[in-house]
This record gives sequence, C-alpha cells and structure tokens, in this order.
Amino acid sequence: MNDAGTLLYATGLNATHCLNVRGDTLDLALPPRFDLKGSSVECVRDSNLFVQQLKTNNLNHLDSQLTLLEKLDGNFDHGGSQEDFHNFRHSADEVYLLWRKGKDELGIVDVEEF
Repeated sequence: MNDAGTLLYATGLNATHCLNVRGDTLDLALPPRFDLKGSSVECVRDSNLFVQQLKTNNLNHLDSQLTLLEKLDGNFDHGGSQEDFHNFRHSADEVYLLWRKGKDELGIVDVEEF
C-alpha cells in the first residue's frame, strides 16, 4: 500500500496490479502489467515499488505508475520459485531490502541508492 493508503499494489502468477482503495472497495487504478509476474512486492518511501519476478528472481524497481525504472538480475530457479522464501522483513524496511537472488544467494538493496 502507498504512504497515503489510497493505492494497493499486488503481484502474482498473472500480473502486477495497482488498485484504488475506497473504503472497503477496490478497483483497477492502472492497467495490469502482465509482463511483471511476481513472487513479492514491497512498497517503500514515495510509492517506489520493488517486485521480485518469478523464476528469474529479478528485482524490478517501479514507480507508482508501474513504470520500470531499474532492474537487478537475479539467478534463475530451476523448477520454479520457492514461495516459502520470497519475503524477508527486518527492522530497517524503509532503507534496506533483503532480496533472495536465487537458490543460494541473498542480496541487500539500499532502496535509496537503487
């Protein structure tokens, strides 16, 4: 969710979505990004998004309009992504993001420098 609580971002097997939040009602704010199928999405300061793509483990930096700003290449997971290992949380979530780059690698991303 963005800082204002008006947009909800979701990703999954089919696409990455941006939804308007109006009370208990959700509707599409932007067209879905079918090219960005993800295992996780993180919204950090100023509505910057980080979407980790399925299988490739690429980490995509998007703006609030789902425009790709930058990409870090991950390592391909043969046999699919490990759903149990897609979300790493820690005390400095707004500054650093732990990123599972692939089977045996973990990266640390400074979201202010990305």
